[in-house]
Amino acid sequence: MTADISYQIERYCFTEISEPARLNRQWANVLQMCREQQAGPEERVRLALLNVD
Repeated sequence: MTADISYQIERYCFTEISEPARLNRQWANVLQMCREQQAGPEERVRLALLNVD
């Protein structure tokens, strides 16, 4: 079974209380890249996997 999942990247923001500042910066960078590139769902996942530890 295949499903098409799309979402608004700005809709929700979840942050772990003990999340290191480095990870916060990495996610902020991914969010900025997604907005700049007007990335679709697959591209957003790819950018996140490549840029977040």
